[in-house]
Amino acid sequence: MDVEVQEQKGTLEERMARVEGIVEQMDRRIAEFREDMNIRMVELRDDVDKRISEFREDMNNRMAELRESVEKRIAEFREEMIYRMDEISRRLDRLESRFWWLLGILITMWVTIILAILVKG
Repeated sequence: MDVEVQEQKGTLEERMARVEGIVEQMDRRIAEFREDMNIRMVELRDDVDKRISEFREDMNNRMAELRESVEKRIAEFREEMIYRMDEISRRLDRLESRFWWLLGILITMWVTIILAILVKG
C-alpha cells in the first residue's frame, strides 16, 4: 500500500506541477494579452486624437473660408448700397434744383400776371 500511496503522491505532485505550469503559462498569456491591449488602446487613443485634431483643423479652415466669403459679400453689398445711396442723393439734388427753377418760373409768371392786371386795371 505504501507503494500505491507513493505512486499516487508522485502522480499528485506531477499533476500539481503540471497545473502550476499551466497556471504560469496562462498568467504569461494574460500578461501578454493585457500588454497587447494596452498598446492597442494607446494606438487607438493616438489615432482618435489625430483624427479629432485633423477634423478640428479642417473645420477651422472651413470656418475661416466661410468668414472670408461672408465678409467679402458684406463688403460688396455695402459698396453697392453706398453707390445706390449716392445715386439717390444726386437724383434728389437734381430734383431739388429743378423744383427751385420751377418755383422761380411760377413766381415770375405770377408777378407778371399780377402786374399786367394792375397796369391794365
